[in-house]
Amino acid sequence: MISTTLADYKHWLGFVGAGFTVWQDLQERKVKNHTIVVLFIVGFVTAFFAEGASGLLNASMSLAVAFLAGLPLYLPRVLGGGDFKLLMALSPFLIWNQVLILVLSSLIWGSILGLFMVILKGKLKSFLANLKMIFLKAKPSEESLHKIPYSVALVFGYLTAIGLKGWWP
Repeated sequence: MISTTLADYKHWLGFVGAGFTVWQDLQERKVKNHTIVVLFIVGFVTAFFAEGASGLLNASMSLAVAFLAGLPLYLPRVLGGGDFKLLMALSPFLIWNQVLILVLSSLIWGSILGLFMVILKGKLKSFLANLKMIFLKAKPSEESLHKIPYSVALVFGYLTAIGLKGWWP
């Protein structure tokens, strides 16, 4: 007989919550705070019921790593406030090293998705002009920047972190 526990479903709960935030972000271009709070609470409650006190310790360590890794991206506005909060809310569903994978892979996914959107919208020329300005250390104008719903990149990063479980200590 196959025994399943809450720990077996922990990643799926995080994915469902993250998926809802993507839907919300795509619909409203904003992730609502109450959604983030619910996801955050579910993450910690799941960690506790799945692994007890050690689960809470792991979730707290993951939260600390998410904060320390995400803050340098939030301060220069690479990540928006809602995206930074979503990163923090997803962290209790992962172990600390998976949070690092989440952060790094979401940057890669965000770059890929952003480039894909630029090409689809026919704005590759203005994108390359912005890129040139950045390399010349000139700041492009705010209206010429190409923005993506970063929650999508965070969900892809979350799935990458789960998929690479066991590949990295």
